[in-house]
Amino acid sequence: MSDCTTNTCDKLPCGCDQTAYTHTCELSNCNTPIERCEELLCTNCVSHCYDKFSYTVNGSNDIIVENGERLLSTLQRMIIATAGGDCFTKAAVGVRTSGITATSIFITWTAPQTPAAPTYTVQYRVAGTATWTDAVTGLSATTFSYNIACLTAATAYELRIIASDANCPSVTIYASTL
Repeated sequence: MSDCTTNTCDKLPCGCDQTAYTHTCELSNCNTPIERCEELLCTNCVSHCYDKFSYTVNGSNDIIVENGERLLSTLQRMIIATAGGDCFTKAAVGVRTSGITATSIFITWTAPQTPAAPTYTVQYRVAGTATWTDAVTGLSATTFSYNIACLTAATAYELRIIASDANCPSVTIYASTL
């Protein structure tokens, strides 16, 4: 296993646990493992370490995958691209959670491909409900994390980041408080 701090390919600091070595393998087909647990990696720890490549969508918008980009960011941008328009270049990507407690969820993200918004809004809602709540508005375009506090314990939430001026939401991620 390589030392994450010396891997020049990664643009982000390594923060994923090697859960495949510490947790029971969940992938199974009638209790027969589909793949070996030691082969499982979290998408935030897998980087594209080859040449930059792109694909033109709708004749004008390019989806670009940079050398060193994390798989999580690429997957989220591809999902946003399926909605059409150019939000896939403007929406926050690499959205993930960490540091979950009984009353808070820490959310982080990476800059969009084409930073268009001078500010971000972090939103959440109880999973399955219709109304989004602004956890914070007006976050600087250079801020890529926020701790959503005062949540209810043992509750499932949906979370997203809005690129304010572009009105482009990130993917919705799901997390539960302890």
